[in-house]
Amino acid sequence: MFLTKLRKALAKVASGASDEGIQDLEVALKEAAAAGDHLSYGVLALSAAAVWEGKSDYNRAVLLCEEALKARPDFPAALLALARLFVKSGDRERAVAAIERCRRAFAPGDDEILSAISALESRVTAGQDANPKNAKAKRLRVKRRKKRPS
Repeated sequence: MFLTKLRKALAKVASGASDEGIQDLEVALKEAAAAGDHLSYGVLALSAAAVWEGKSDYNRAVLLCEEALKARPDFPAALLALARLFVKSGDRERAVAAIERCRRAFAPGDDEILSAISALESRVTAGQDANPKNAKAKRLRVKRRKKRPS
């Protein structure tokens, strides 16, 4: 039932009717919460987070990932998404903490996930921002600081 609603909502988002699709996701989230269906709630919250991430609303996306993790604390996709969102938003401290949490949660033999975690770590270590808009803003701030007289 919830997966059907999820598919329909995501189809609306993909077709350009994102506001309507987001409303449908929020209704499905409330229904899953009321039904006590933690698995569906986690999947719906993570899907809604992906929609908000696509709109560059990282705060909302982070909140939804955290909701997914409340429903399922060991939800691997939500842990990885949360780490990625912190990297994209430039929140280095929280990104490092989320990456460490990912490392503890994933099995050593899961090469694909570990590769994704390593890529996030590289971005944090190098001070890179995954969002080009944020990276450009940081470069501008650095240039302005250099131009100011001492």
